[in-house]
Amino acid sequence: MHADLSEYNLLYFKGLVYVIDVGQSVEYDHPMSLDFLRRDLGVVNDFFGKKNVKTLNIQETYDFVTDFNI
Repeated sequence: MHADLSEYNLLYFKGLVYVIDVGQSVEYDHPMSLDFLRRDLGVVNDFFGKKNVKTLNIQETYDFVTDFNI
């Protein structure tokens, strides 16, 4: 989990998104990792929502990124 994700940590190049500045990230077994993930997803969704970019809601995004079948 990044634990402090924002639009400033995302780079878009040739159709791909790169997540940068992951030095403060936490492992998946950190006691607050899922809380951090939900917060990070909310921050990113809010940013894109303000740009009128359609996004999944927080629960849909959370379900997608935590799906072990992907």
